[in-house]
Amino acid sequence: MPTFDLEKFIGPAFIVICISFILYGLGLAQVYFYFRTYHDHPAIKLLVILVCILETLHVAFCIHMVYTYLIIDFADPGSVLNIIWSTGASIFLEIIISGLVQSYYIYRIRCLCKSGYVFVYLISVVCARIAFGFRATAYGYPVTTWEAMSALRSYKICVNVSLVFNVVADSSITFVLIFYLHQSHVSARVRSTRNILYKLMYYSLSAGVLTTLTSVIALILFHVSKTTIAFIGVLEVMTKVYANSMLAMLNIRQGLKLEREIAVNNGLSLRLTDVSKQVIVQPDVRMLFTPSSNTSIY
Repeated sequence: MPTFDLEKFIGPAFIVICISFILYGLGLAQVYFYFRTYHDHPAIKLLVILVCILETLHVAFCIHMVYTYLIIDFADPGSVLNIIWSTGASIFLEIIISGLVQSYYIYRIRCLCKSGYVFVYLISVVCARIAFGFRATAYGYPVTTWEAMSALRSYKICVNVSLVFNVVADSSITFVLIFYLHQSHVSARVRSTRNILYKLMYYSLSAGVLTTLTSVIALILFHVSKTTIAFIGVLEVMTKVYANSMLAMLNIRQGLKLEREIAVNNGLSLRLTDVSKQVIVQPDVRMLFTPSSNTSIY
């Protein structure tokens, strides 16, 4: 690190981590709403529980990191330059949580699209991101200081490749998901069906843009901020963005169900056989329009 300034070094990361705590609270509220509202397949429930547990552990590691730097080492500002174990542990969890969320989106795409090439491509990109992310984080254990870490060329390469793969994964997942939903939207003959598909596209685009933008910001800060660990703070908040985006996509079904019921009460047909003669929308989307939508795997 060229010049050490305690406030500049850890201040931005501290602010972003505080924001991640707020997002964690929003995520807990979404988990509560989900279990009060839906009766999904046990696999989906297990995914939500697992993400919630990992998010809680992630917050605990972030608190430990902040507490160590700002309370325990308060009288020794120079100790902030040391890498503590909870920093690496929190980033490991961020990689796992983002991988789980991306895998869930890939599963949804698999239900929409039976193309094996698309599925293999997306899985390969996500696995590459996880592999390089784990390797980059592993450097933080044999290396004890941020200055020594930043001097490692292999560490920089792994971080860059990991974040680039993350951007490619998020943008690819968003594009493919919207592409197939758009096909269904164009083919739909019933206006209310098109409106619901349009909302699905809107939510998918919003979630994809947020996660992709977070990865891009982390990548930029990693290159620009040479005297701060602000990019670590962005990585910490990234996991909350992923978790909240997945939970939001699960929880919007209640609003879509109400819209379907209103349309039915007005005498509108929402049969998905009008969408296309080919089955473009698979059971996960189809069940949004049936009375048993609460059991949807979407």
